[in-house]
Amino acid sequence: MSKRTHVEDEVERLRTSRAATEEVDPVAPATAVFEGADRARGPGRGGVPALTRAIGGLHATAGNGAVAWLLGGAGANRHRTGQPQLRAGHAAVTDLPAVQRAGDDEETVEPSQTVATTDDAPTGQPAGDPAGQAQGETTGEMTGGEGATPLGTGAPTPGASWTKVGPPSPTSYSVSGSLRTVANAIAARTEAGSVVATPSADTEEWQPPGGTNKVTAARVTVAQVLELPSWSDKSTATKNQQAEWDRFFSAISTHEAGHVTKDKTAFAGAHSKMVGQSPGDADTALDKVDKQAKTDNDTYDAGNHHGIDQGTGINPNIDEVTKVP
Repeated sequence: MSKRTHVEDEVERLRTSRAATEEVDPVAPATAVFEGADRARGPGRGGVPALTRAIGGLHATAGNGAVAWLLGGAGANRHRTGQPQLRAGHAAVTDLPAVQRAGDDEETVEPSQTVATTDDAPTGQPAGDPAGQAQGETTGEMTGGEGATPLGTGAPTPGASWTKVGPPSPTSYSVSGSLRTVANAIAARTEAGSVVATPSADTEEWQPPGGTNKVTAARVTVAQVLELPSWSDKSTATKNQQAEWDRFFSAISTHEAGHVTKDKTAFAGAHSKMVGQSPGDADTALDKVDKQAKTDNDTYDAGNHHGIDQGTGINPNIDEVTKVP
């Protein structure tokens, strides 16, 4: 007859204990469950101390989740993505006086239209322009970052909770032709520039034996996609026309950067409103934050007429050539 090893004996004891937990009060203290399981098995080597050592070994090798399974609790992870929201800036063709010149006249730049640029600035983006920040240099803002808090009673230790907004991923759409052509094309669009924000959340949940399922950790991410125009024929335009484009581009970039900021403010600490709630209430809390972000962005647009008051109109009359008889 073969002899049982000490390890085999302890594994068999764990199996017996698991069966015992299914026959006793699910909310009884763990020590009582272990003692009851040991009595059910009868005399043997090690007793409760040996079982406790086995539990410790299980925790060391398989983690809290395995111990939680043994005690009868239930854990879960969940991912949820909200509906994308569009924040749009508008453009308009402004009817300002034309700058007329004959073909041999020297080009001049009016002081009110001067924008500092450099030769190596990317097409459609002036140097020193806050658009650079709006197009990807803005760092994502993470709020919270609270460490895990042990829950006790056999529950697995949750991960950290935090909220992260952005940074926006830059994209562009191309316009071509003269300044007047691109001004008309951009003004005809629903949005001259836009930020699309999409919130999502990853949660950890735990339901103790006989208890209620609660969110133990939440990680909220607000992805942002920024779209701005790019003028493919900018290099063939006059210096004054390029300056007018740079001025407009700076204005529309500033407007969209405002939407990025509104989202950061609205979603700050969103994770803290979810932890400790039931999964349904946690979803409701995130939806409420998302709704507030939309309200804040709508109010921002209404206050500056979707950027028009911030200078997103384009004057197409700059340096239009009029032949003098």
